[in-house]
Amino acid sequence: MVIDWQKGPVVHHGHRHSRNGASVEDVIEAAIGRLEFYQHSRLHCLENAVALGHLRAAVAVLEERRRSRSDKGVEVPYAESL
Repeated sequence: MVIDWQKGPVVHHGHRHSRNGASVEDVIEAAIGRLEFYQHSRLHCLENAVALGHLRAAVAVLEERRRSRSDKGVEVPYAESL
């Protein structure tokens, strides 16, 4: 697996720049998508459901961090919204 990570902030000194790679949130969302695929197949199980819950909680915490940083006027490292 190769992940091209975002290099530099998307918003810098009030100016919005293009995204050039993946954020941690993007990778977590990809993992959520894959586990959801499994859950709709014969591979569904309790462990996948628990993992999905943890991944969704991680996304929620990271979204709260983004909101908090935005409210404080601190540079937002990736997309303004997920």
